[in-house]
Amino acid sequence: MTVRHMYIFKTVCECQSITAAAGKLNMTQPAVSVAIKELESFYQVKLFERMNRTIYLTEAGNTLREYADSILDQFEEAEAVLRDGTSMARCRLGVNVSVGETFLPGMLKLLEEKIPGIHMEVLVGNTVTIEEKLNENEIDFAVVDGLKDQTRRVIQPLFRGEMAAVCAPSYGPHGPVTVKELAGYRLLLREKGSGNRVCIDAMFDSHGCSARPVVDSISDLSLLKLAEEGFGITILPRELAAEQLVAGRLKEVKLTDDTLERQYFIAYNKKKYLTGRMKEVLQVLKL
Repeated sequence: MTVRHMYIFKTVCECQSITAAAGKLNMTQPAVSVAIKELESFYQVKLFERMNRTIYLTEAGNTLREYADSILDQFEEAEAVLRDGTSMARCRLGVNVSVGETFLPGMLKLLEEKIPGIHMEVLVGNTVTIEEKLNENEIDFAVVDGLKDQTRRVIQPLFRGEMAAVCAPSYGPHGPVTVKELAGYRLLLREKGSGNRVCIDAMFDSHGCSARPVVDSISDLSLLKLAEEGFGITILPRELAAEQLVAGRLKEVKLTDDTLERQYFIAYNKKKYLTGRMKEVLQVLKL
């Protein structure tokens, strides 16, 4: 089997149509069909089923697709690295928003000090976006506090981050509260899919209650501003609220029966080829 067979197979999977895949690949429909038949003959399995003029992957097809994605990702990566010498010094890092707003500057400074000449490319997004980019091999490493798909990853702990529930001095309780009591206040939280929200939802769930925020936002800054104005309680990394807490514009709401803490990890795909510089980045960040 050749890389060409894998490209054709992957394109048919994406298009769910032999005809559409042929158009995308600038090939004839019979040529695409022949390539698929050659794959099926080689592996002695049926890769697609046709139902109502649409084709669907069989179980064997799904298995091959996982390998095809990995094979093609590594082939393209090897080609880019070997043809472009600067790629050997490059490392693409994806971090979730909480890391981007707190730990990222220190991480980049440390990497530049420890690895002269390193070329870092950084993507900041919510955890769902970062995991998608990891799947598509658009980043080399992800620094997040949780991933849905852990079976195909190497995941190693990095550091812990403290969070705080904060609100305006004129709002909220006058002393410590339980998690269930906290759930009864107006909550201002990050959006579903963010690592912050996953952590918070897990905490409430472990206490038999749920968070029903009056505001969902992708912006930590907007949540802090709303909390300062007395619209509710927000839960964010402590560093983000440090200035307002010191100035007295916000107060902290302590919990009596839990701690607000997040464990952050660095993750990469198990079949990922790590260049020398990538290995150095991994070693520095794990210090």
